[in-house]
Amino acid sequence: ILATGGTIAGRWDPAQHGVVPQLTPDDLIQLTPGLAGLATLETEAIANVDSSNMTPRVWLRLAERIQARLADPSIDAIVVTHGTDT
Repeated sequence: ILATGGTIAGRWDPAQHGVVPQLTPDDLIQLTPGLAGLATLETEAIANVDSSNMTPRVWLRLAERIQARLADPSIDAIVVTHGTDT
């Protein structure tokens, strides 16, 4: 699981009067009962930005990590988590 922040990782932040990406990839696994039992999961936080703040720099980093992880024959799949504005 490669996480980039976004809506899925958001929690209400009263100081910012809105939802702000705060959850880690491991937090997301913990919030999804039974998920860890389906596969051997590895997580990595690529970024932790609001969906509207995704940039080509983050996309490039994400693409590089996807390619690197898929080069490992023990990796069967990659899930990228993010939000709704991208």
